[in-house]
Amino acid sequence: KQWYQRRVAITAGNVVTMSLYFEPLSRATIGAASKLTDMTRQQDLFSQARTLMEAMSDLLKTSKDCGGNPNATTLHPRLEENVETVTEAIQDLRMTLEMAPESGLSTSLIESIHQSRGLLHEPVADTVNVSVMTQHEAILTNARAVARASQDMVGKASINPDCLSNLAQTISEQYGLLVENVRKCADSPGSEPLRDATNQLADPCSELVRTSAVVQSNPKDTISRRELSDHAKGVAQAVHHIVQSLQNSSQGTAACIEAVTVIHGITGDLDTMAMFARSGTLDNPGEPFSTHRENILGTAKKLVENTKQLVAGAASDQQQLKNAAIAAQGTIIGLAEAVKLGAGALTLDDVETQVMLLNACMDVAKALANLIDSTKDACGKTTDDPSMEQLKSSAKEMVQSVSSLLKTVKSAEDKASRGTRALEITVDAVSNDIKILDNATLSAAPATPETGSSDEEVELESSILANRAVASRAVANRADSQHSHCQDLIRAAKEITFATTKAVSAGNTAKQDDIAAAGNMGRKAINDMLATCKGAALNADNEALKIKVLQSGRSTSMAYRDMLEYMCEALSANNTDSNQLREHSKKIADCVTDLIECAKELKSGADWVNPDDPNVIAENELLNAAASIEAAAKKLSLLQPRKKTKKEKSTDCDSALIPLL
Repeated sequence: KQWYQRRVAITAGNVVTMSLYFEPLSRATIGAASKLTDMTRQQDLFSQARTLMEAMSDLLKTSKDCGGNPNATTLHPRLEENVETVTEAIQDLRMTLEMAPESGLSTSLIESIHQSRGLLHEPVADTVNVSVMTQHEAILTNARAVARASQDMVGKASINPDCLSNLAQTISEQYGLLVENVRKCADSPGSEPLRDATNQLADPCSELVRTSAVVQSNPKDTISRRELSDHAKGVAQAVHHIVQSLQNSSQGTAACIEAVTVIHGITGDLDTMAMFARSGTLDNPGEPFSTHRENILGTAKKLVENTKQLVAGAASDQQQLKNAAIAAQGTIIGLAEAVKLGAGALTLDDVETQVMLLNACMDVAKALANLIDSTKDACGKTTDDPSMEQLKSSAKEMVQSVSSLLKTVKSAEDKASRGTRALEITVDAVSNDIKILDNATLSAAPATPETGSSDEEVELESSILANRAVASRAVANRADSQHSHCQDLIRAAKEITFATTKAVSAGNTAKQDDIAAAGNMGRKAINDMLATCKGAALNADNEALKIKVLQSGRSTSMAYRDMLEYMCEALSANNTDSNQLREHSKKIADCVTDLIECAKELKSGADWVNPDDPNVIAENELLNAAASIEAAAKKLSLLQPRKKTKKEKSTDCDSALIPLL
């Protein structure tokens, strides 16, 4: 248009076309102002319309003066300025009209909120089956986003009112997502109060969006800003009701999570007690074991009743699940204390029995944690859901571990069967460890990406250079972690070799104390080795190496378990064949060799060495000594002679006083 006005002579038609906009603009402005309820906004609308018409009038006058003369260069800057003024006036008027509460934008957002509320009680289409906890986390995320946007409105109303439209859009979108997630968990227990709280959130959100449009059109309106703050408080209260509904509807799930956390702490405490028992420093209160046996047996039987309550809690309401989880947590705490006292009551000659008793209680604690976790996942699910099968398997494992503990307690003072009992406990523990490893392998398998994964992406807030620095540090840390797991895997393989030698020797001697010691040592060696394999697999460079490491650990565990099972059968029949033990030990040795080969493949480049090699140890010591000498030399090079202070010229007092005399 500017080029046209400069090059083409202005005609009467152009002037008429431009002048035709004045009368419709004035009529539309009067009509729009009549729909506004605030006098201040009416005045602002009239003022902006008048500014626009004045700018258009100036543009027409300047265009007439130019007359399409390209040589009138002195008038061209004024023409460009008039065009820019008209453009800005149009933009200001459009912004005022669009952000008015009576306009289409704010009205559409309010209508969107009410439409979402109308879908609360509508059934949702078939979606991907997710846990109730995941749905509650999504609901909590949406509710917090609404509350955060409402608080941002209050803060930016006076600082940056132009952002209010974006925040209003965020509130409308997040409320729609909130309603969608609430509908997904409509079949879960306690969802009715959650729907009511979500329904009550719609009104304050609508009022907040409407008031934000008023404040954006007139930021100096203190009454509207006060209303904005009040509506934001209403949104915060409604979100608080949603959070309370979530807590009430998931109190059983929260109790399960808390119980699992406490049980993990109990397991670590028992592991520490077992370490003291192996070193022969477990406190002995001087009481006989018989004083604690009945307490342990009674508490273990009570734990079986808690298991039944947990399984029943998966098909009941959250309150019953909460009570079952709290009861199981209290029982396992009492059982652990009773077992620790009972283990301390045994004599120091029964160190392996102490370890065996603590290990049996540790197995019960781990099984209970798995059962509670499975109960949490199966809560509210149908009977044909896969989580129900996992719950049945966990309950069966729990009963088996409690039965094993009862047998261990009853035979704790029976020296004739303690070795066989230790082997049985170790076989069960290794079998459970293998099962856990298989489950971890299946869960870590790559899955087909699903739609909607963009909601789980994390926004990057740092710059590109910062991201590169973080990435380089992560690569360096990964290399160090690979090297560390390589060495740990070699040490774990050596522990398996020592435990195998101990087991073969105990099988040849057939002494119960030696067999018990071999069983306890093998249990710890297998547990540490599998944990190291899982850690090393996470840092593997490719999927093939990861699977190979896990498979090598599984094969080693199964070979060791087969040897212990043969020893149990041979000791029961009093017929131990040294050739059979040798064959089993050879099979374990082959598996350990494969494990060491996997450790070598985990090395980073050609810098892999054996950490137990005397030459490597001596080299490291020399390098450390050289570094210390170099550091000391640098410090010495910085030393400088102390600066001498200038001595003042000494004066003889007597010679100075003689002339005065």
